[in-house]
Order: sequence, then C-alpha cells, then structure tokens
Amino acid sequence: MKTHDKIRVLREAQKITQEDLAEKLCMSASGYSKIERGETQLSIGRLQQIADILSVSVFELMPNGGGIIQTLNGAYHFNGTFNQYGDNEKQNVEKLEVQINYLKQIIEQKDKEIAIQKELLDMYRSCSSN
Repeated sequence: MKTHDKIRVLREAQKITQEDLAEKLCMSASGYSKIERGETQLSIGRLQQIADILSVSVFELMPNGGGIIQTLNGAYHFNGTFNQYGDNEKQNVEKLEVQINYLKQIIEQKDKEIAIQKELLDMYRSCSSN
C-alpha cells in the first residue's frame, strides 16, 4: 500500500475528516487532499507531523523498499519507498536505545562524582595552604 493510501485509511479509521487533519497541519483542505491523492511529494517533516497526529510511527506510513533522498538545497524528501525493519531489527534498536540511555546515566553520575572530587581537592588545597 502506498503512503498516501495508508494515511487515508488511518485517518478514516480514526474518524478524522480531511478538513480536521488539514487544520492540524496548518494547511488548506485542498492541499491536504492532494497528499491523500498522491499528488504532493511529502517531506520527512510533514510525514512526521501526519504520523504524530495519527498516533503512528513514520515507518508505519511508508511502503516497503526504497529510501529517503536529499535534494540539492539540503531538504530531505520521501521518495515513495522505504526499507521497513523487521521485528528483530526493531528489538535490536530498542535494546541499543536502552543501553545508550543507561550509559548516559553512568556518564552523568561520573560527571557528578568528578565535580565533587574537584570540590574536595580545592578544599584540601585551601586548607593545606593555610
């Protein structure tokens, strides 16, 4: 199923009108209807906005196979296809995210310990110089 078809199906399933979704996207209803007809190339940002409103991930809106392209002006656009991750890859990504968060917490703790040790060292130096 193509991205614009998925968007329409999800919107209808949630009983959201095109007008309501267009309003949430700060665009005209006719502009939004072009998205659902596949007449408008979606930027990644716009796709993310739609996914957020429909409470789904961007990956759920993308069809299988293909990718994201970057234009000469630096903007990223969805070219109509995307490599969808399998359950195994999703689980691996989730595990890595948990590990990253854990390591960030450890770094924060170490930074606090270093700050305390620096304070103690400064206090020791000031006491020993007196």
